[in-house]
Amino acid sequence: MRENSSKNGYKISNSGYDSIPGCDKIFLSDYVISVEIGAFESEIGKKQKIRFNVVVDVRNEEIFRYDEVEDILSYEIIIGAIKFHLSDKRINLLETLAELIAKSCLSDVRARRAKVRIEKLDRVPGSLGVEIVRLNEVD
Repeated sequence: MRENSSKNGYKISNSGYDSIPGCDKIFLSDYVISVEIGAFESEIGKKQKIRFNVVVDVRNEEIFRYDEVEDILSYEIIIGAIKFHLSDKRINLLETLAELIAKSCLSDVRARRAKVRIEKLDRVPGSLGVEIVRLNEVD
């Protein structure tokens, strides 16, 4: 991946998702589950396939220092956030679910930024959904 010049302290990359200096990324890709979600009458009481793609930028200062899972921010935080928020109560909007997942991922001070993309796979040919990027304000 070729990187371009810097903007606002972030490196611009051809990936469409800028790298933050001093950070690594953990991610969950193409995680598909069936859930009841949606605000439309046709969605109530009916499960539909939802695809999650989540990337969390993590400070890499301590990573791999001792080769212990306790020392890192694991991708399990992403899966745990998805499962928790879907089991807590019925959610109408993908936007609400994305915000909750991002907030959970950013609750660890090592997490700097979360990108959450959620797509409904059964509503139209292809997919429709939402993608958000949130920053951890704690530094």
